[in-house]
Amino acid sequence: IPIISTDVGGVEFFVKNGYNGYIYSTDDEASLIINKCLVNKNFMNQMPNRSKKILCNFSLENMVNQTLESYFSV
Repeated sequence: IPIISTDVGGVEFFVKNGYNGYIYSTDDEASLIINKCLVNKNFMNQMPNRSKKILCNFSLENMVNQTLESYFSV
């Protein structure tokens, strides 16, 4: 399933335009993106694995390590 979202708080951390989804600004842009995704089956097939790669950056272990690095850098 493609991720197609407006530019709401934090979405840019999870959605990389053209990689695992799209962020749009207008309704017309959203329509064009949806059509583009429906036509490009190869892109649609790659999206789940690409999204999983991005989500790995937000694992509990990574988040704890990043928080500790931040604390220790002060």
